[in-house]
Order: sequence, then structure tokens, then C-alpha cells
Amino acid sequence: MKQYIDIIRNLRKVAGRKRHLDWLLFGSSAAYNLIGLLPPLATAGIIRMVTESNFAGIWIYVGMYLGLYALYFIFMRINNYTYTRMAEFYHITLQERIFKNVEKHPEVLDKATIGQTMDTFADDIRWMVDGVNVATEAFLQIIRLLIIFGIFLMEDLRVGLIAVLVDALYLFVLNRNAKEEARKYASARRAEDKAISAFSELVSVKSAVAKVQAQEFGILGVASEERIVGTEDKRIAEQKERMEKSFVGWKREYRKKRRAIANRNTVWAAIPFVGKIALYVLLAKMVIDGAIGLDMLVLLVGYFEMTITCMDKLTAHLLELSNYGVRVERIRKIL
Repeated sequence: MKQYIDIIRNLRKVAGRKRHLDWLLFGSSAAYNLIGLLPPLATAGIIRMVTESNFAGIWIYVGMYLGLYALYFIFMRINNYTYTRMAEFYHITLQERIFKNVEKHPEVLDKATIGQTMDTFADDIRWMVDGVNVATEAFLQIIRLLIIFGIFLMEDLRVGLIAVLVDALYLFVLNRNAKEEARKYASARRAEDKAISAFSELVSVKSAVAKVQAQEFGILGVASEERIVGTEDKRIAEQKERMEKSFVGWKREYRKKRRAIANRNTVWAAIPFVGKIALYVLLAKMVIDGAIGLDMLVLLVGYFEMTITCMDKLTAHLLELSNYGVRVERIRKIL
């Protein structure tokens, strides 16, 4: 967890912050995430009305559904507005800071390749707002998980232990897998930087040669043209070789990243399904024994499925945050 906190701290250092937007983003995200926990209660209520043959009572829970989803989308709208304002702030602030820093201290370019510098100025800065957003969402997914686990444990200790153990194992392997994906992403980006640098050099060579040709050909004639073209061919060949070497490293690291993604989507994804089956069997036995009603079975299964969704989102957010951490470090090198 420390690595994720460090990423956010570093992001704040390079980009600054606007506290009122931070609070608005967090508040709106918290509101719609917590509201998202309530619809299963309405579902369970409808099931209870059905088992009691009380059709009129269903409309209370239908109204509950409509009210919850209305609030959910209102806070989503506020969150979208805040995200837009923060994106504008980060984009403009970071481009201005990078421009001014390179202007005043050109020696910072010694810390990064031309390709990395250009890519950072044009691409990396636009992802900084997503770093703040996914960090907020990841924290709220943890809160959602703790609330659901509390519901499970209060309802039945055995059910709660199954849910907690299965989810803890699933989260552990997903987090380990996410770290592997992040490492391979960083390695692939470094290899990609070499290709970008080679291309940037190629563009510089072509531009410089075109200017020299326009100035010298009319004065020095064919001999000058042959000298310039020969030098150009040699430098282009060097950049092409650099680019082709970068492909080897990029392909190797990209394939390793894809292997980690495949494991996440196939091998590790089986864990919650096994847990869900075990939970179904236990809850079905409790319903038959009269320990709980059918509505409680529906509610608990719904919440268990929600924990899987929360952990998938949590892992995805933390993986994205790790990837954004690579971009933050690239910005820090220039600043």
C-alpha cells in the first residue's frame, strides 16, 4: 500500500492541488459508491413481498430503487463535472511547469531522452487527473468491502468467514498479479522510449538536411549533395538500427504483461466462482433449515457478488495507479 501512497504524494508534488476540487471529487465518489450498496436491500425486499404474497408492498421497494438510482446518477454527474475541472487544472499547470523548467534549466534534458521528454509533455501529463481519480476510487472500494464484510459477519459467522477468506485470497493473488503487470508495463515503456527517440532523431536529421540542401546545393553543387546525402544515409541507418533493437525488448516485456493479464482473467478468476458455489450451498441449507428466509439468501449472494466486483475494480484501479506512477516519475525527471 505504501507504494500507492508514494505515487499520490509524488503526483501532488509535481502538479499541486486544488483542495475544493479534491473534496468535491471525493465526496461525489463516496456518495455514489455508498448509494450503490443499497439496491440489494430493495431486491431482498421485493423477494420478501413475493414470498408473503403482498403485491402492494412491492411498490415501496420499486420507489426505493428509483430514488436510489436518481441519487446515484446525480452524484455521478457532479463527479463528472469535477473530473473535467481537475483535468483542465492538471493539464495546463503541468505543461506550463515543464515548458518553463526546460526553458530555464535545459540541463534537465540530460536526465531523459528526447523521445521520453516529448512523450511526457504531450501524453503523460493528460493522465495525471486519472491518477487522482483511481486512487479515490480504490480507497472507496476498500470502504465498500469493509461494510459488506461487516454485514456478512453480523448475519452469520460462517457465511462471513467464507466471504472474507475467499475474498482475501482473491485480493492477494490479484494484487500480486497487478504488480507483475505494472513492472512489465514500465519495462515496455522504457523500450518504447528508445523507438520514439530514434524516430525523433530521424525527424531532426531530415529537417536539418533539407535546410542544408537548400543553402548549399546552389553554391557547392553535386559534390556537396553527395556528401550531405551520404551523411544522412549513415545517420538514418543508425536510428533505424536503434529502433529495431528496441522492438526486441518491447515485444518481450509486452508478452510478459499479456501473460499476467491472461492469468488474471482465466486462472485467478476461478477463485470467486468456487467461493460463490460454497456460499450458495451453505445458504441453501440455512434456508431449508429455516434459519434464514429466501430474501436473505438473495441479499447475501448479491452482496458477495458485489465484493467480487469491488475487488476487481480495486485491483484494476491499483494497477492503473501503478502505471500512472511510471508517468509521474517521468514528469519528475524533467521537473
